[in-house]
Amino acid sequence: MRAAFAERGFSLLYAGLVASMLGDSLMLIVLAVWVKDLTGSNGAAGATFFWLALPALVAPARSDDRLASSVWWSRCRASALWLVACPCLGW
Repeated sequence: MRAAFAERGFSLLYAGLVASMLGDSLMLIVLAVWVKDLTGSNGAAGATFFWLALPALVAPARSDDRLASSVWWSRCRASALWLVACPCLGW
């Protein structure tokens, strides 16, 4: 790993990746807070996260790779279980 970071090009690429991921994460949070501020609705702020995350959730299902698709479906089932279990348990 140190050898990869010793290369100037890789270090710049990695720094760009980190900056991009940080910007994407901050955009999600700021957009949800802005929606909450505009509408006063927690549900609308949560829906913002849902609609922005939807392409990332659907993309693996469109994959030709069976393993990626099966992992995606197992994660969907686990998420659905949490969506049902958390309100029932009072979390």
